[in-house]
Amino acid sequence: FDISFNYQQNSQGFLIVQSPTLLLSSSISYDDDILSIQIQELIQKDKNISASGNIHLDLRKQKAFSKLQATINNDANITLFSAMSSKKMDFVVKSEKEIQDVKYLIKLASLPQDIKFWTQDALALSSVDIQSLKGSIDFQNSEDILKNIYAKARAKNLVYTYNTKLDGVHSEYTDLEFKDGILYIHPHNASSYANSLGKSWLKIDFTTQEELLTLHLLFDGKLDKGMLEVLNAYKIKLPFLQKKGLVSTDLTLVVNLMSIDVDAQGIFYAKEANFDYLGLNIDIFDTHIILNNNDVQIDKMKARYKDIAKADVKVLYNAKTSEGKIDFDFNEIVYDQVKLNTETSNLHATYIISPSQDLISIENSIWNIEEERLTLEPLVLSFDLKTLHLNIPTTFIKLEEVSSAFVEGAIDLKNFTADLSLDILDLSYKGFKLSQSNSHFKIKYNEKLFVESPDELFFKISGTEYMINKPILSVDKEALTLKNTKLKIGQYSTTKIYAKHNFKNAKTHVSLSDFVIQNYKHDKTFYSKKKIFLAIQDENNSIKVTSEELGATAISTEQGWQVHLSSLAQIATDSEFLDALHLNKGDFTLYKNANEKYVRFISNISYPYEILTKDEKPTKLYAIEGELKNELVSFVVNKNTSVDISDTIKIKSKDVGINVEEILRLSKSFKESSNDDKLNIEAQAINSYLYISDSRKIVSQLINLQYINSTLTAQLLHEKGKASLRLEGDKFHLYGKNFNDKFMQELFYLSKFKGGSLDFSINGTTDKYEGVFYISDSTIIDYKVLNNILAFINTVPSLVTFSLPGYSTNGLYAKQAYLKFTSKNSVFDLSDIYLESKELSILGYGNANLKNDTVDINLNLKTDLGSDASKIPLVGYILFDKESVSTTLKIKGKLSDPKIESLLAHDIVVAPLNIIKRTLTLPYNMLKSLNLDINRSK
Repeated sequence: FDISFNYQQNSQGFLIVQSPTLLLSSSISYDDDILSIQIQELIQKDKNISASGNIHLDLRKQKAFSKLQATINNDANITLFSAMSSKKMDFVVKSEKEIQDVKYLIKLASLPQDIKFWTQDALALSSVDIQSLKGSIDFQNSEDILKNIYAKARAKNLVYTYNTKLDGVHSEYTDLEFKDGILYIHPHNASSYANSLGKSWLKIDFTTQEELLTLHLLFDGKLDKGMLEVLNAYKIKLPFLQKKGLVSTDLTLVVNLMSIDVDAQGIFYAKEANFDYLGLNIDIFDTHIILNNNDVQIDKMKARYKDIAKADVKVLYNAKTSEGKIDFDFNEIVYDQVKLNTETSNLHATYIISPSQDLISIENSIWNIEEERLTLEPLVLSFDLKTLHLNIPTTFIKLEEVSSAFVEGAIDLKNFTADLSLDILDLSYKGFKLSQSNSHFKIKYNEKLFVESPDELFFKISGTEYMINKPILSVDKEALTLKNTKLKIGQYSTTKIYAKHNFKNAKTHVSLSDFVIQNYKHDKTFYSKKKIFLAIQDENNSIKVTSEELGATAISTEQGWQVHLSSLAQIATDSEFLDALHLNKGDFTLYKNANEKYVRFISNISYPYEILTKDEKPTKLYAIEGELKNELVSFVVNKNTSVDISDTIKIKSKDVGINVEEILRLSKSFKESSNDDKLNIEAQAINSYLYISDSRKIVSQLINLQYINSTLTAQLLHEKGKASLRLEGDKFHLYGKNFNDKFMQELFYLSKFKGGSLDFSINGTTDKYEGVFYISDSTIIDYKVLNNILAFINTVPSLVTFSLPGYSTNGLYAKQAYLKFTSKNSVFDLSDIYLESKELSILGYGNANLKNDTVDINLNLKTDLGSDASKIPLVGYILFDKESVSTTLKIKGKLSDPKIESLLAHDIVVAPLNIIKRTLTLPYNMLKSLNLDINRSK
């Protein structure tokens, strides 16, 4: 130092001090024990301080007083007033302007090192206005220096970092107050983590052995990531994150700045907010949360998860021990068609939090699934909050009147995977019923949902038995897929099925491969198709299924469903069964109304065999309406014939015509079919008739027909008349007796009969057969062939002996008449013709060709020899014996209208009368009906 000092009594002296870092220039005066020092210039270069002012020392009282103006760091302009004694110094500091660098001043204050961070490093601001700074220093008790300092200032744009790991407190301006050793920080328009801190404030107490920081958060904000980070920094972990709404927060954190121990006390209240909790997004209402250090209590909360669940919630949780519980009283749970039944009580569940193992305890509950009730027994699930792993013990569940099952497994909520085992004991729902007592399923989820069964599953739908072999169902974001698996429908159909449903366009594609319908008893295939593709689409609240291979369209709505086949020909090509039955023309619609028990169907078919008649004429068009009753198919044809198909086809008709020739032709087609399966048919017709031609029919009161093991049998009843038929292979036998004149009247449309009876017998093959007809005690009133014969006789004088003038009025009484014949290739060989009446006997033979409509018959007419014989003018044409006279006629030409001519009289040999009696008067159409091979299209 260089020091210059000059003083003279009763005059002004000076003191000048110089050094590399210090310059002092002052004047000195002394008066009445008062030493006055006037500092003109004081510069401390190393601390960037310059000052000027006056110092007065009272030497008698040993006191000093000063007033100094100082500029510090070219920023702070202050005035320091001080009064000092031997024991203490009092001071007051007045700032003349706002200070830009307050940290420099704090540094010059040489405060204790342990508060350096909180008073210097933790501060960041644009400027500070020192409103007040004063205090006293006790020289004998320096450790209380902080308690005797008072300071008040306002800092602009203050950022106060109370924890280096956290975002600081940002403010528009902050009022700072230091008194009694405590620093109070009151920010205005403060925020942290972009949240407004409202009326929050801080204080740091430097008077304790270890400094304490108190953070009082008093604001309406969110428990978002920022606020949770604040709590986590002090090891207070809340397992939720607020997304919406405001929470009224009154939280006090008292932090030991040395040990960082914290005492947390707070109350949180939310009127309405939204939180993410354990991956769930939850709305909460009227929620009150109490925090006492590590203890978290929610004494009331109303929570809602979407539109799925509502509950009253209570929570007790200790963050330090990680123990607690969450009680849920669910008063509403609705998901799709599943709804919690709250008629008796709410569902109570408790989530138990424990370091060893978290548990979820659920009391027994009742659920409504659509219109069904599911009972769930109480269960306890183990849960790991860290791994979010949930274990489900073996639990019994029951869906009333629908299903019961056991479920167990594990769910990993963290990785969002699941591995469950489901054992269904029984299942019956809307026509679907499991046939086995235990069905095992594996359910797995790992980005995709897989449902599979390692076993064959047997079930029924509307009474039909199904079996699916080891099905595997997968579901992802794009589609639901049923992998290739074997499906058996009833005892008749098998296929491999693959199905895929696209969620985006709501379309489903199903592939059926190796589709087969067969008779399991005889292992006979009815229908087979290598590939069938089905396209399924949801449109206008209905499901539409189409198949180009089948020409089929199916539609399902809330009112029911229907399947329409536009052409039977499209499926008949792949069906031996339909081909054998000749069902290949027409359409078919299968449908079921929602309120009906059975499946129904309608069909319009053009059948190649004109079995039935319409308006008394054969028809190929058949309108069919029916239903499927389990394994029975029932339908009505043309409103008058009912058919039931199971193992046996049963047919009943009433007031309908049956075409015998077409039935025999159909029977022959069954024989010729390559289908080895034997059709069993039973038919019954009441008050019906057998169609012969457009004008002739065989009437009946009852007809029974059986077709069993390729053998056709039939019985016909008409009053006292009975007839039976047996056709086996191509061999048949037809027999009838006791048929009356009404029966003959309908059968022989060219004649009329009165009284009598008809018997007949025919046997052989359908290509060649023989038979006899016999009529007894009947009056032939009108018959075209007989009319032509008698008309011819009346025109030939020599034949007048045979004339019957009363025939046209009274007819010809025949005691007996019969015809014996053989038939081959549409040609009938009439070997024996006989008619016996009182006036006339007729004998004959010949042939008739039905195909060509020709006849060639020779007849011998006989009458008793009487007194009128001498009147015969041309006796040469007539033969006489002892008792009779005879003549010969030829019948030739069209069978329907033959020509009659006289031959030179000669005898006709008649076969013995031991043949079965048959009628001579069989008209053209009756003979035509016997030809089983005639071409009707001719």
